[in-house]
Amino acid sequence: MGGPAGVVAESGNAIYKTLNNNVNPKWMRDPGLRRLNFGILTMFASAAANGYDGSLINGLLAIPLFNQNLGNVKSSILGLILAGISLGGLPSFIPASYVSDMMGRRFTVGIGSSLMVAAAVIQCATHGPWAFFGTRVLLGIGLGFAQTAAPPLTTEIAHPKHRGNITNLFQAIWYWGSIVSACVTLGTLFLGNNWSWRIPCLLQGLFPGIQLLGLMFVPESPRWLVSKGRHEEALNILAQYHANGDREDELV
Repeated sequence: MGGPAGVVAESGNAIYKTLNNNVNPKWMRDPGLRRLNFGILTMFASAAANGYDGSLINGLLAIPLFNQNLGNVKSSILGLILAGISLGGLPSFIPASYVSDMMGRRFTVGIGSSLMVAAAVIQCATHGPWAFFGTRVLLGIGLGFAQTAAPPLTTEIAHPKHRGNITNLFQAIWYWGSIVSACVTLGTLFLGNNWSWRIPCLLQGLFPGIQLLGLMFVPESPRWLVSKGRHEEALNILAQYHANGDREDELV
């Protein structure tokens, strides 16, 4: 079999190795790849936020003052509070996908991260089950927006040689967020005031805050730019981050 079939039979990395590419083989020594991968690392924060927020309620329920703040709620209401992030997140994926396609990946990540930061700040000042539930729903909406746009953004801007590893690693960061959640609630468990549960709630804004800072470094998706007819911008981004500015690079 010849022609295209021969190309398909090879792995992507094997093909990329045959192309001249103006980057250092060790990405840490390459200015373009170093900046790009640092930005991608900050986008991993949406997966960490998913793990932190989703696991947090387990630790909060072990804190006596948190249960006192909720009051004597029925198990059905408690179950509703537990499901708050999912109730906000699941419906948000639909509008988030349209926003991501119309306005761009970075814009959508920014919306989601901003909502999560706002919800975290509000939540640590709430009293009673329903206010807490409302902020959980808002967190879920923000998480839905961020999780819709961040994974494709990281995949679409990653250097081809790194794309497979970055894609595989993204959702694995969920567990790091969950571990941080457990450590934080354990660390505040024995505080003798309401900050024992407010601190973990406030730290829900940490990972989306990292994402907002990361948007200062992360370029827009070249794939999205091409879909909007902005080919020159897409080429400039690929040249800057994948070839240190060489627009004639074979890989670009």
